[in-house]
Amino acid sequence: YHDLRIVLKPHKLPKDKARLIMDFSKCTMETQKEQSEWQLIGHRGEEMETDPASSTSGKIYSEFHICIMVVRFHHWYVTNVIVPYITITLMSYGIFWMPLEETVSRCEVSLALLLSLIALKFTVSSHIPRVHYSTAFDTYVSSMSLFVVLPFIMSIVTYTCDEEKPPLISGQYSC
Repeated sequence: YHDLRIVLKPHKLPKDKARLIMDFSKCTMETQKEQSEWQLIGHRGEEMETDPASSTSGKIYSEFHICIMVVRFHHWYVTNVIVPYITITLMSYGIFWMPLEETVSRCEVSLALLLSLIALKFTVSSHIPRVHYSTAFDTYVSSMSLFVVLPFIMSIVTYTCDEEKPPLISGQYSC
C-alpha cells in the first residue's frame, strides 16, 4: 500500500502559541465510489514537534501529520496497458516468419507496430501519474519499445549481410 502524507503546520507560530491537536473521536473515513482507482485502507494522525536545531530561531513548532493508507487497483493497468504492450511486442517478432526477400514488407510491419506502441503510450499517458523520477512503468515501456525495434534492426542487418541479395539502397555495402 501507499502512504499519502499531509503535514499541517501553523504559520510561524511556535508551540506555546499554537498547538495542533487531533480529536480522535471525530475521525471518520468516507466511503468511496465504486469506480475509484484507489481503495482506502485506513488513516492515522500523529502530533509531532519540529526539531529546534532545524529552525533559524531555535523555536519548537507544532506539526500534525495525517497519513492516508491506500492501495491502487491494478486491473485497469493490466488490461489496458501491460497486455497491449506485450501483444504488440510479441507481434513484432512475427516478421521473422516472413520471407527474407520481403524486407520492405518486414520493415513496414515493424514500423507500424512501433507507431502503434507510441500511440498506445500517448493514449495511456493521461492515466499515468506524472512524477519527476523514473518509475517501473517507465522502464517497462522503454524495454518494450526496445524489443519492438530490435526485430526491425535485425531484419535490416540480415538483409544487408546476405551476399545473394542486392542492397536496399543503391551503393555497395558489406558486413
